[in-house]
Amino acid sequence: MKVNLKNYDTAKDFEPIPVGWYQAEVNKVEQKTSKDGKPYLNVWFKILEPGEHSGRIVFRNFTISKKTIPFMKSFLIAIGYPDDECEIDETGQEWITQQCMVYVDHEIYNGKTKERAKEFISLVSEGRIKIISDDKIPDDGGAF
Repeated sequence: MKVNLKNYDTAKDFEPIPVGWYQAEVNKVEQKTSKDGKPYLNVWFKILEPGEHSGRIVFRNFTISKKTIPFMKSFLIAIGYPDDECEIDETGQEWITQQCMVYVDHEIYNGKTKERAKEFISLVSEGRIKIISDDKIPDDGGAF
């Protein structure tokens, strides 16, 4: 393909998604290995909220070991795993299309502000569907 680069502006990075809660779906899961040789899963969450951030992706890495399961627990429960003994899909492929609420936070990575999926809660709790269209969780702990 022949392209005249003079016809194009240089692309700029997206502004980070604002900190807050978003309804999201697991869009992709990649198996990777850390620099020190430990396997982990890179989980991609696609924002489902209507508006300018709809379709954007945020990430969370999970190392899978008995020592790190407590860090995964809220995510696994949020996507429907029981809060007791269960089998965890070590590839994460069965998680794709599962939805939950994701708390997006910011961190500095290579000198740039990046968003990160930090906390998770279920869309279904106590038999009620919890779908939030704005980015705030009630402070009083009441129903949505």
